[in-house]
Amino acid sequence: MPGISPEKFLEIAQAAKEGCPVSRALAGVKEILLSARLVG
Repeated sequence: MPGISPEKFLEIAQAAKEGCPVSRALAGVKEILLSARLVG
């Protein structure tokens, strides 16, 4: 996404994590870590 700020990228990544079917299926897991980086 050209021109996206790192803050906006992390916001979108976090929303994707929260809406992810796998994350929801693992809802009983104590902690799920998200690792994302903006390259460009």
